Order: sequence, then C-alpha cells, then structure tokens
Amino acid sequence: MLSANHPLLKVNPVIQFCIAFFIGVIGIILAKMQLLAMSNDWNAVCTAVLLYICMNAILGLFQDNPFKYIGLSILMYVLLIVVFLFLGKYNWMDSIRTTTSQQLVILASTIFYIVISVITQFIRLIYINTQHL
Repeated sequence: MLSANHPLLKVNPVIQFCIAFFIGVIGIILAKMQLLAMSNDWNAVCTAVLLYICMNAILGLFQDNPFKYIGLSILMYVLLIVVFLFLGKYNWMDSIRTTTSQQLVILASTIFYIVISVITQFIRLIYINTQHL
C-alpha cells in the first residue's frame, strides 16, 4: 500500500487523541471566556470527537498492522469520551446530564465510529486484494 518507511504508517492513535483533546479543551475555554457563542460545552466536545473519528478513519486506511491500530484507536476513543465525561462531572465544563441531545450525539458518534472503522478496513482489504490482479 505505502512504502515501509512512509510517515503515515507511523501515526499513532495517541497523537490523534491528543489533537482532538486539545481542540476540545480550547473550544471549552473559548466558550467559558464567551468568545464562542455556544449553548453548551458539549458542542465543542462533539466537534473534537467528530474530528478524532475522521482522522482515525482516514489514517487507519494506511496502516500495515490494522488490528493493532484499531485496538489502540478504540481504546483512545473510549478514553476521549471518559476524559470529557470526567471534566463534566467535576464542573470544569457543563455536565452531560443537563442536555439529552449531546447524549444522543455521543451514542450516535460511537455507532458512526464503529461503522466507519469497519468500512475503511473493508475498503483497505478490497484495495490490497485488487492490487494482485
């Protein structure tokens, strides 16, 4: 698929987690400073989670060891959700219990994450198998 020393093969889901987390935190800080017009801090969190899902799916296509990558990326996705739930529990941001729409968004994004991961690995499998024709 890619040469063995291509930089995309060395991308780790932990780096993607850090990027999504810091974008979420920056969005929350900007909302607290009233520089962003957000009704709830979870809007920034949902944006960060969607960014993580898109980065993870695109970069997952290029991995040589997809099972290791997917396992670590699922762990990082769960950790991302748990960290933001933790921030909401200790009043560093709005609690997710105050809104039901964000609860549905988190559930829908989890389902979307699983579906997009399966689809990208299926596309990867088709690509690899058609290269030998």
